[in-house]
Amino acid sequence: MFVWILYLLALGLIVALLLISRSFNITAIVMSIVFGVIIYTLRGFVWVFVLFLFLTVSIYATYSLKKKDKKKHEVRELDNVISNGLVAFMSAVFNLPVMYLGSISAALADTLSSEIGSHSNKSPRLITNLKKQVPKGTNGGITQAGILAAIGGAGLIAIMSYFFSSGFSVVLSPTRMFFAVFIAGIAGSLIDSVLGALFENKHQMSNGSVNFTSTLLAAIIAKIIILI
Repeated sequence: MFVWILYLLALGLIVALLLISRSFNITAIVMSIVFGVIIYTLRGFVWVFVLFLFLTVSIYATYSLKKKDKKKHEVRELDNVISNGLVAFMSAVFNLPVMYLGSISAALADTLSSEIGSHSNKSPRLITNLKKQVPKGTNGGITQAGILAAIGGAGLIAIMSYFFSSGFSVVLSPTRMFFAVFIAGIAGSLIDSVLGALFENKHQMSNGSVNFTSTLLAAIIAKIIILI
């Protein structure tokens, strides 16, 4: 009963943050809640806590930076929630904790990289041609600040996987879990940039399909590292 109270309080906080920040539209909020409730019901508090952490940090980064610049920030819609969260959700449904953590690590790394990188004082360089400078907001554009932000985001989820490894019922070394999730998160963020440069800029992939592919590949990378 106490855990359910904590969960409801956390859920209420997330909804309040989403409404205040206006980062998500109503359908995206509803889908986020549905994902969270199902994951909690199937896997418990630790699993959904990591998702809660991802949402909280993402919302804070987006809202605080946009508010500082006094610019109208992008409102995430249903497609964004599904493309970033579907791999994690299905991993939870099929009880694949390493893939779950790897996909969330990549999603957070990419979100922080994009948000913080877009506020860098230096012009981004195209990941497929580092000699070429591109305008801010260009798909595949990377900055030193963005890369450091991605490392920080992946590191945060990796730390959670280390300290709460027992909550994911994984019979593995917490240290090994840490490195698998950490590397997968950074790799997923870089993959997102590469796909953006190669395909999204040419309108051969949508932003949603790029996000889904990068989180899926990050989940697979985390699993492969664990199996090696």
